[in-house]
Amino acid sequence: MAIGDPYATLAQLKLRLNITDTNDDAALTNALAAASQDIEGAMGRQFNDAGSVTARVYYPDSLTVVEVDDFSTSTGLIYAQDFNNAGSYATIVAAANYQLEPLNGIVDGSIGWPFNRIRMIQTWNPLWYTSIGDPRTSIQVTARWGWTAVPAAVVEACLMLAEETFKMKDAPYGVAGFSQYGAVRVRENPKVMALLNRYDRNPIKIA
Repeated sequence: MAIGDPYATLAQLKLRLNITDTNDDAALTNALAAASQDIEGAMGRQFNDAGSVTARVYYPDSLTVVEVDDFSTSTGLIYAQDFNNAGSYATIVAAANYQLEPLNGIVDGSIGWPFNRIRMIQTWNPLWYTSIGDPRTSIQVTARWGWTAVPAAVVEACLMLAEETFKMKDAPYGVAGFSQYGAVRVRENPKVMALLNRYDRNPIKIA
């Protein structure tokens, strides 16, 4: 799937809903798009594969680390800096001078993760130079953005959200039913969050 595509297909959603005709295809397609955008907004990342390399610019997080969008491979990767604060990224940093993370593509014991952090390993070479009053982005990364494959949990979450969104038309005022605690809202689905929590780029941390 390309960047911007839904994380599940129309065929998958129709099979889930036992729909065999094409009468609701437009509404189902919109539900998939809305669900995918909800996931991206909540997780702070997208999970498709760009298919080719493009350049994006970033501010550093410290003198040695820059957090970037997910990219699936180091093939075609170019990491460049603007030390002169001129808006041009003339200094290309050799791969030997930085480290891609997460290490080994593993997060919490789960393999297959893309890179999303670049760490300088030459401490004498800081990430940026920025003068007061001209805070230009000082880092440019050219990479193949996204994941090699959409995680199964994200596909399932997309289908669950899309199903809820599609069925919202049959839930008056967005209420799917009632429990001992009162109205149950269609979009309040802890199972979806249980699937997605590990992919949250900005989780709430409890001290």
